[in-house]
Amino acid sequence: MISLKSTKGVGSPAKRDIPLIVFGGGLLLFVIMVISFFPMTLKIKDDTYIKELESRITFLENRVLELSPALEYVKEADIRERRLDSLNTACQRLEASLTLKSNLLINRMDRLESGIHKAKTEKTIKSSEPPVVPSVVKKDVQKAPKKAKRFHVVKKGDTFYSISRAHSLTLQRLKELNQFNEKTIIYPGQKIIVAP
Repeated sequence: MISLKSTKGVGSPAKRDIPLIVFGGGLLLFVIMVISFFPMTLKIKDDTYIKELESRITFLENRVLELSPALEYVKEADIRERRLDSLNTACQRLEASLTLKSNLLINRMDRLESGIHKAKTEKTIKSSEPPVVPSVVKKDVQKAPKKAKRFHVVKKGDTFYSISRAHSLTLQRLKELNQFNEKTIIYPGQKIIVAP
């Protein structure tokens, strides 16, 4: 039997270190393989990710190119809408101006017609004064029968002005005969007095 003391002293230190060297070399080889394999897996993952990103970017670029005509159309539509708004505003101003001017013109025509009517009645009154007749020659004068009132039935599209023109009246006289004011509205089928 060999004692423990004798085994300690037996063998060279180089023989004792061989398994440690082999184990250390194997470990070193394993570490080198892991280190060399790890960047490759990272590189493969990075390449795959980059390819996916490139395909997404290409897809987005294509979508933007497809949408660019639509964006141009929207811009043109916006410009057209602004032009229409300004044209609409100009039309409203023109309409208001024309309405004002036509109302002024109608008022002037009414005043002119009233003046003509007054002048005619004054002239008629002066020229129709009866001559002085002696009382002996006086004849029985029969009273003329009262004229019946004449009416106009309002049709679609009739206005105060068109009715007054059709019956040779001024607007003022037509309104006086019917007791109309500025806010009065006429309707089709309505009867309007045109002669007392």
